[in-house]
Amino acid sequence: MSRFNIRFLPYDRAIEVDAETTLLKASIMAGAHINAPCGGKGTCGKCLIKVKEGDYDTRSTPQLTEENRDRGYLLGCQTRPKGDMVIEVPIESQIRPGEKIAVGAKKEELHRLFMELAGEVQPRTKKICLKLTPPSIDDPVADLERLKKELSILGFHTEHFHCGLPFLRKLGKTLRDENWDVTVTLYQSGTALEALDIQPKNLCGVRYGVAVDIGTTTVVVYLVDLVSGEIIDTSASYNAQSRCGDDVISRIVYATEMDGLDELQRLVSDNINHLLEGMARKHNIDLELIDKMVVTGNTTLDLNLMCPLSRSSLS
Repeated sequence: MSRFNIRFLPYDRAIEVDAETTLLKASIMAGAHINAPCGGKGTCGKCLIKVKEGDYDTRSTPQLTEENRDRGYLLGCQTRPKGDMVIEVPIESQIRPGEKIAVGAKKEELHRLFMELAGEVQPRTKKICLKLTPPSIDDPVADLERLKKELSILGFHTEHFHCGLPFLRKLGKTLRDENWDVTVTLYQSGTALEALDIQPKNLCGVRYGVAVDIGTTTVVVYLVDLVSGEIIDTSASYNAQSRCGDDVISRIVYATEMDGLDELQRLVSDNINHLLEGMARKHNIDLELIDKMVVTGNTTLDLNLMCPLSRSSLS
């Protein structure tokens, strides 16, 4: 099937799509934001576009008013390319989800309320500083078993110990690079103990966490010091999922009927990463020092948020 290059103005974003892809879908793929409250069902008449160059197929609907037709507008959700195109998105159809809208709002008040409710910080993750004995001919125990043995000596129950592939890939090199003096991040859930990360020594006193609130309109991220409980910073942006529908029902339809689950998932994870990375740069915080992330929101908006964030080991 032929593929065509579609360029969107004023965003100066381009994407290559086939003839079956609507221009609204192409704009989502390209990161060129077009207002589409109905999620591309053709019922709102908001995803207005103007073709500057190129040939296309389009379907007229009652949602495209006579006034907008006279102005040369089409509906992005009803228009498909027949060749390379240049598309202009008029100002009334431009939205900028993902754009930062709040920074550091009322963090002192939030910290006070948190300490009143929680009393003290008790994160589910732990950081343990360990000095392991290097292997020798008389003690040829594997690295992972050596780590488990040391944890057992410290009182951890390791009968249900496990770790992921990223941890195993770092284990051997980090132990040797750091002369067997390391910091291990652990997650305890009932009798299960998981090793999340292994890092250089003396990082036990430096710990950060992230709380995320995914709302229909906005995404808010809180960066927290897990040692003191201080809310270091907050940041918010418009929820980028809004380009796939203004409300929860529209996004359900987009995910199920338009095969958009992966896209919705990517949009919200990009939102979180953008906000988190900005705060980390501002406060000179290494993302590798974030132990814990908690995400809250409507289950539809979370959309199985098991997706690549800034750190794959965030839990």
